[in-house]
Amino acid sequence: MSIDEVRTFSAMLREPILLSNALMNAPTLYLGEWRAWSRLVLERFYADPAFSKLVAGTEAGGGMFLPEKLKRLINDADAPPQIEAELDAILPRFGKILRLLDIVGELLERDEPLKGALLIFAKVSEHTQELVDYLNQRVNQWSEESDEFITVLDGAAYTASIELKKVVRQELSGVASIRPATTVYARTETAYALLTESFQQILAQFAKQIDPTIDIFDLFPNFRHKLDQSQMLRKEIYTIAQIVRLVEKDPDGRNIEKLNSALIKFMDKTVRFLFYKDIETFERFVEEILVTKQKKDLVPIVHRFGAYLETLFAQVNMRAVLEAHPFETGK
Repeated sequence: MSIDEVRTFSAMLREPILLSNALMNAPTLYLGEWRAWSRLVLERFYADPAFSKLVAGTEAGGGMFLPEKLKRLINDADAPPQIEAELDAILPRFGKILRLLDIVGELLERDEPLKGALLIFAKVSEHTQELVDYLNQRVNQWSEESDEFITVLDGAAYTASIELKKVVRQELSGVASIRPATTVYARTETAYALLTESFQQILAQFAKQIDPTIDIFDLFPNFRHKLDQSQMLRKEIYTIAQIVRLVEKDPDGRNIEKLNSALIKFMDKTVRFLFYKDIETFERFVEEILVTKQKKDLVPIVHRFGAYLETLFAQVNMRAVLEAHPFETGK
C-alpha cells in the first residue's frame, strides 16, 4: 500500500470521527442515529481501496507470528500427512491471535491509553470464535475417533472457548464505561495475560504432536520467567497465610513481628508478580496491618486479610502457567 493511499484513508476518517464525537456529546443517542452513523462509516470504509488492503494485511501471514522454533519444527516435521495438513491450517490462526495480543501487551508496557484495546480484543474474540468453530468441525470430521491428535484438537477448542468467555464476561465487561485508568489497566492486563498464556500452552500441545520431547519453555522462553514468578508468588502467599493464622490464634508480639516482616519482604519484590487489579487491595491490607498497634483492633483486620489471602491463593493457583505445577506444601 502506498503512502498516498494511507493519507487518503486518513483524511477519509476525519469526518466520521467528528460525527462520532458529536454523537458522544449528545445527551441522548437513539438507535436510528447509531445505525445511520454505522452505515455512513461502513460505506466510507468499503469505498476506499486502502481499507480492503489493510484488512487483507491483518488477516494474512498468521504463520509469521508463530515462534521461530515452532516454524522450524513444522518445516522439518516427519509427521503423518493428515496431521501436517491440519497443523498448516490451524497454527497460522493462532499466530494471528497472538500478534493481536502482542499489540495489547505493547500498549500495557508503554502505559498508553487502553480503551482502544477493546477493538483489538473484539478482533481477538472474532478470530477465536472462528478458530473454535473450525477446531470443532475438524473434531467431528476426523476419521480416527481414538486418535491422540483428536484429543488435542478437542482440548484446544474447549480451552480457547472457556478462556475467551472468562475474559469477555468477567474482565472486559463494562470496561468502556469505566473512568478510573487504573481499573481499565487492571482489567486489560488480566485479559491479556489469561488469553496469551492459554494460547501459548495450546500451541505447545500441538508442537508435542510433532516432537513429544519439546517443552513450552523452548517455544516461549518468557514462559519460564512467568512460571518462576508465579511459583514464588504462590509460595509466599501461602507462607503469609500460615503466619496470619498464627496471629489470629495468638496475637503476641513475636507473631505480629513475624507477620510484619513477611509483609514488608513481600512488598519489596514479590507484590509485582500480582496482577495490577490485586496489588491495590493487597497494599491496603498491608498498610492497615502495619499501622495498627492495638491487638484488639488488629485481630479483625488480620481475619479479613486471611480470608482475602485464601481467595488470592486460589486465583494465582488457577493461572495457566501453573497448570502442570500443582502446589506442594513441603516445598
